[in-house]
Amino acid sequence: SYATIGTAPYRSFVATWSNVPEWTSFASATGSYNVQKQSENSTADLLPQTEIVRKWWKFMAEIMETNPDNSPLSLPLIEVFHQD
Repeated sequence: SYATIGTAPYRSFVATWSNVPEWTSFASATGSYNVQKQSENSTADLLPQTEIVRKWWKFMAEIMETNPDNSPLSLPLIEVFHQD
C-alpha cells in the first residue's frame, strides 16, 4: 500500500509492504516480514518535537526500553546482505 500522510510540515509519502514471504530456499517460505519506506524529503524527523508524540512515549515507557527523554531506544541493524 502507499499513501501521502500528514499535513505540512509533517507530510510524508509512505510505501508499505506487508506479509512479504521470507524465502530461505527455492522450495518454500518460512515466514513473513513487513517493510516500510518513507520518502527522502520526509519530515518525520520533526515528529519527536510534537506534544502528541512525547505524550505517547511517556504512556508507552513502562513497556518498552527508552532513553532518558522516554524516546524509544534505537539499536543499529546489522547488515546481513547487500545486492547492487
